[in-house]
Amino acid sequence: MSKKPKSAEAAPPASTGPAATEATAGTTAVAAPAAKTVVQPGWSIEVATRKGRTQPRYRIGRAFGPEAVSIAVDDLTSDQLKALHDDAELVVTPKDESEENGN
Repeated sequence: MSKKPKSAEAAPPASTGPAATEATAGTTAVAAPAAKTVVQPGWSIEVATRKGRTQPRYRIGRAFGPEAVSIAVDDLTSDQLKALHDDAELVVTPKDESEENGN
């Protein structure tokens, strides 16, 4: 029976008390690449092509144009969100759903 190596994307320990600090002491944290915009779960993003672009831009199986398209962040994988942010032809704007609903 072989053991599978742990994924580099494993979630951090849920507890933050002294026991969690002792358990993670001596381990080296690997910094993730900085995202252009941090978007929280429950939020949405608006995606449009950059100003001056006339052709649609296809990314993550969707077409984007000059008119912004709203997408719930919960409906996207982290790879899809990264692909949108990394595309220089797209403008991604985060929207807080609680602000839109007046909460």
